Amino acid sequence: MGPNAQVNLNYNLTWILPVDAGFYYLVRLHFCEIQYPIVKKNQRVFDIYLNNQTATEEADVIGWSGGIGIPVFKDYVARTMGRGQMDLWVALHPDTLSKPEYYDAILNGLEVFKLQNSNNSLAGLNPGARSQLYDDPRDLRKGSAKHKSDVGGVVGGFAVLLFCSLVFA
Repeated sequence: MGPNAQVNLNYNLTWILPVDAGFYYLVRLHFCEIQYPIVKKNQRVFDIYLNNQTATEEADVIGWSGGIGIPVFKDYVARTMGRGQMDLWVALHPDTLSKPEYYDAILNGLEVFKLQNSNNSLAGLNPGARSQLYDDPRDLRKGSAKHKSDVGGVVGGFAVLLFCSLVFA
């Protein structure tokens, strides 16, 4: 975060990630203490928040890993509600309750994995396309050019497959 403890206590170290709502996400945080003044427990302690909810209090990388230069990761699952896109917040804030030597927070790596929903699907709404809830009435007319091109494409594809199976059989 920075060398000034008073400044660090006024802010969170925050990442805001756009995700599809209505899914669970595995959030994997990677830590490795590599600064030499910090070599023992309770020198740098911080809290971890996911979507403004406390995920871990008093996170201590040296305590988790056992020493300097030893990587460790922690997994969390975040649930998102609703439809469309939303932001997933990951934030770290220096812990004051344990009275650490340094009021600071670190994160060496962040991975977010989208987990399939109850329909075994990873599909979310395509933000560049029309919503599936809206059908243009012009596309529903039987004689429309779109309808004819769809039928022609299906028939043409089937004819190519039939021809290839007869030639190479």
